[in-house]
Amino acid sequence: MKRAPAVVEFLLAPGSLLFAMIADLRGRLFDKGWLKSHRLSVRVLSIGNLTVGGTGKTPLVSFFAAGFSSAGKKVGIVSRGYGGTETGPVLVPKDGLPETASRFGDEPTWLANELNGSSARRPEVAVVVGRDRLAAAASLLKSGVVDLIIADDGFQHRRLQRDCDLVILDATEPRWHYRSLPVGRMREGFSALKRAQVAIISKVNLAAEEQVSWLKQQIKVAAPHVAVFEVRSRVEWLTKLAGGEPLPITLILSGSPYMLLSAIARPEAFRSLVELECRQPASGHLVFSDHHAFSVRDLGEIEVQAHQLGATKIVMTEKDAVKLKNWRPDGLEVYFTQLKVEPADSKGLYETLSRLLF
Repeated sequence: MKRAPAVVEFLLAPGSLLFAMIADLRGRLFDKGWLKSHRLSVRVLSIGNLTVGGTGKTPLVSFFAAGFSSAGKKVGIVSRGYGGTETGPVLVPKDGLPETASRFGDEPTWLANELNGSSARRPEVAVVVGRDRLAAAASLLKSGVVDLIIADDGFQHRRLQRDCDLVILDATEPRWHYRSLPVGRMREGFSALKRAQVAIISKVNLAAEEQVSWLKQQIKVAAPHVAVFEVRSRVEWLTKLAGGEPLPITLILSGSPYMLLSAIARPEAFRSLVELECRQPASGHLVFSDHHAFSVRDLGEIEVQAHQLGATKIVMTEKDAVKLKNWRPDGLEVYFTQLKVEPADSKGLYETLSRLLF
């Protein structure tokens, strides 16, 4: 999303003000109980954000689901299933197939596959998609014993009561993003953090310290009670789309011309992560809209673009890989990244969440 020209921002300003007012009014109606929230019989952790997409939310959902599952908790995830056709509530298969991604959405499909693979030595994590998060959570409870429900992208979906609201703020987002839609990317203003307990500033290793400090200050002013943690993002490993073991990114890409391919909300952050890790710039980056469903024509154009750039390898995200698992372009090796999140204070983060939840 590029910043609009000043004249366009001026014309959109009334709409931005109206959006902020409606969001604030909706929040007040829930605060006063005029719009109802419903509590379930198990603990609920909401992981969400203030801006529209691309904050690194899904990898953190996976990180916490795996962490609490490894600690002996029976974890379930509820998700909207953006990009899929299912209205739900319905359980997501763990096969990670392209047809599953088209039906349930790329992110839930990746989560179900990632958290329930053969290498996962922990209790399985059920993933349920549904446009109604409350109904999806209730469906999850009926499917078996669950100790903890993680509401993916749940901060604005307040019909489902939660025991902890964790909000992610992306340190790589420019400050103009922190303005209300449609001028910026904010769903809600910083004042909404008053109902959160934990804030995570993500991708701090890709951002200027000045920006990280600015975000901390905004959190402190809006909600001084919120516990703030920093998280780094890394892509140290690549896996071949055709199958095989993960290998170091430097081993695969060093000295090889490669092209990036992505259909995510913040493609520039993806490029920065790959280039930072392999210390070699990409020959090009083909960008599609978030949750894009790739057509046969798209794949043909991608191959042509890669060959024109002289690339011998294509690198994509895990989220895109679930939609393209069966793709085998001629004369090109295709890999996907394995994003790793690294909290600066992992112990403190888990202790804080455990205290709030259990």
